[in-house]
Amino acid sequence: MIKGLAHVAVTVGDLERSLRFYCDLLGFEVSRSRELPDGRRIVFLGVAGGYALELFGLPSTRPLPEGAAAQEVVGVKHIALEVADMDATYQRLKAQGVAFQSEPRQVPESGVKIASLLDPDGLRIELVQFL
Repeated sequence: MIKGLAHVAVTVGDLERSLRFYCDLLGFEVSRSRELPDGRRIVFLGVAGGYALELFGLPSTRPLPEGAAAQEVVGVKHIALEVADMDATYQRLKAQGVAFQSEPRQVPESGVKIASLLDPDGLRIELVQFL
């Protein structure tokens, strides 16, 4: 039946700001882009030879209410991105001004090291290194 996850679609408030975040900071590349009949733009971002994210630029969207956490609303709780070297990735992003919600920590029972940050629209991004 299901062969795998093709991509995750994310609605963003400022497409150019999100492209800078996902491409310049996290290393995604624009795979393709298209404009919808109503003027909105969709951009597919790839990593490691495949699609990963589809960003929908919808400037009329609203962010989460002040003080609301992603786990308090129905929808995507976070997106997990695999990294090869958590400590190096953390240091590089921190040096570029990225604010982390949690510093890297090892989760012994699952054999991973994780850290989390927010994208420009408040979506939680979890970085994961498999140990």
